[in-house]
Amino acid sequence: MQNEYQKIENAVEGFFGDEDLLIGHGKSVPAQIALRIRNTMVVLAVLLFILSIRLNGYQVLRAVGYLLGAIAYVCEILVLTDCFKVRIPHNELFMPYCFGPLYLIMGFGYLMN
Repeated sequence: MQNEYQKIENAVEGFFGDEDLLIGHGKSVPAQIALRIRNTMVVLAVLLFILSIRLNGYQVLRAVGYLLGAIAYVCEILVLTDCFKVRIPHNELFMPYCFGPLYLIMGFGYLMN
């Protein structure tokens, strides 16, 4: 049970500002900012998706949620590459590279509907 509390505490500290938990040592300030933006975009996207499910027919909420998800993936690339200062193999960046554009397409698709 103590282990579960530790995980929750680490997650909360990671979201709200403990730099060691956020991105580790050696990351730049822009990467730290990108990580906080990513975390915020993910939380907002989740809330919008939940609202769009509860309020049936609100396609705009889903569209904005997908667009926020795309922004989160761009920020993920910035964090992992330390704002393009570190070269990361493409196979490790597969998800951000594939799902970022997919989320953009889906967001615009919902907006067009």
